[in-house]
Amino acid sequence: MNIQITMKKFECSQSTQDEIKKRLNELAERYHLSLTSGRVIMEKENHRYKVEILMFGKFDAKAVCEEHDLELAFEKAYEKIEKQLKKYKDKIKHHKGKGDKYKKLKEVIVAPEGIEEVNAQPKVIEENPYVIKPMSPDEAIMQMELLHKDFYVFLNEEDENLNIVYKREDGNYGLIKK
Repeated sequence: MNIQITMKKFECSQSTQDEIKKRLNELAERYHLSLTSGRVIMEKENHRYKVEILMFGKFDAKAVCEEHDLELAFEKAYEKIEKQLKKYKDKIKHHKGKGDKYKKLKEVIVAPEGIEEVNAQPKVIEENPYVIKPMSPDEAIMQMELLHKDFYVFLNEEDENLNIVYKREDGNYGLIKK
């Protein structure tokens, strides 16, 4: 697995970087998930270290932790990633493909008349890299729940069109298709 390490506002030793890469590779191998790459972003701000671990593959995982000690921040972020991978592995292991929870998926069409025009120009305040992967709507819902998001953008593996699944206020799921 390809792992990229970025340090902001400080430098750490090559041995520390090698140890981080080794531990993340072992983690990916332990859960036998098709993780293709990873990114570790370590930043120092006001005597605090912020460690963000991102792992990409069929399943994406993200963990962020902030502590006074770099090793402690990494350990806590590592534990969060490990917990996410274990949870995803367990869901795949016990997923039957047509459980009651996933039968709630409904197609919803949004009419353009319901959208109001706003005069203020919004600004982009945050930009995150996003890899769109081919998967089924059931897998997209599972991914959305694991990441604790309200929506998930994915490439439908059946027709290779861009789709969005989202959680509705009534507890069901919606699917927006092209």
